[in-house]
Amino acid sequence: MIRPLILSAAAALALLISHAAAQSADSRAIFADGVTAQQRGDYGLAIQQFRRVVKLEPRQLPAWINLGVALVQEGQFEDAIEAYQSALAIDPNNAQVKLYLGLAHFKRGDGASGAKQFEELLRADPKNLRLATLLGASYLQSSEAGRALALLAPLATTAGDDPDFLWAFGSALISTGRMREGVDVVERFARHANSAEAWMLAGQTLYRLNDFVRARNDLETAAALNPNMPGVQTALGQARERNDDYSGAIQAFGKASAQNPRDFDAWLGLGGDQYFERDLDNARISLKQALALDPDSAPARYALALIEKALSQPEAAAADLEVAVKTRPDWLEAHVQLAALYFQLHRTADGARERAIVDKLTEESQKVGPPPVR
Repeated sequence: MIRPLILSAAAALALLISHAAAQSADSRAIFADGVTAQQRGDYGLAIQQFRRVVKLEPRQLPAWINLGVALVQEGQFEDAIEAYQSALAIDPNNAQVKLYLGLAHFKRGDGASGAKQFEELLRADPKNLRLATLLGASYLQSSEAGRALALLAPLATTAGDDPDFLWAFGSALISTGRMREGVDVVERFARHANSAEAWMLAGQTLYRLNDFVRARNDLETAAALNPNMPGVQTALGQARERNDDYSGAIQAFGKASAQNPRDFDAWLGLGGDQYFERDLDNARISLKQALALDPDSAPARYALALIEKALSQPEAAAADLEVAVKTRPDWLEAHVQLAALYFQLHRTADGARERAIVDKLTEESQKVGPPPVR
């Protein structure tokens, strides 16, 4: 699933610094104070001053627009949308205000409402790449990846290396299943923008494509750029593990679990790799942390059972495997391990029952044949 897009066009709203000739001297001074505050980044004071202006003179268009801009900078998107709507009530055909309104919806996470504004603007200016990019990004944000791709694909040959376009187009390709093409585009964006988020998306997509070397390289870059980005250390640990770098995977999973103690995948990966490195005591601790988050996890139960078996605790291992096969009754290897433990514990009836299940699952897998090569 593609994370919400944050385009540079949406991240920085230019200030509209102007005044209306009809302003009174008092409102003109207050407006100027608001603009000065806005320019130095004091958006709270700017909001206060622009609100004073529109209270004194409700039809002062520049004050409503700059109020909306300042509110967006403070993350007050609903109030910003109301300010832009007030501006449009004064000047219904103002394209700049419609653009700002669409961007406010977009930054609020309401891609559908943003798309309505950008569609209208694009109809009036159909060759505007920025508008097309924002519209495509809005479609993606509202889970309409097909519409985004249909809009953006015809523009790919003329858009060049426009970074916002590359990010939106690459994300649309990945979301619609054209992952290999999408990765290439997202990597182009990542190189231009030096974006940790883009390198992470590319790396995770390559991991899904079983291209583990390239996935690791992209995720190493993402983690170097932003080591605290949510999920990056877990993804890096998984990629390192696939490249047989178990000590490196342990390091990444350890960082991930420290950053977010509720990251189940980090604890599971950490425990599994610690077991592989024969650090059994720490592996057991990590897997118990994973099971505290998801007691029904069959992989965690299975891995813990292997550790308990290695520590000569067959009863505990059998108990965990019983949970695993109850959760995933078609897991052949778990049934094999459980059957062996039952016989070790002289529970011959239980062992025979598990052996019958193993035989049945083996026969079924032979009928189905091996999975297709991708």
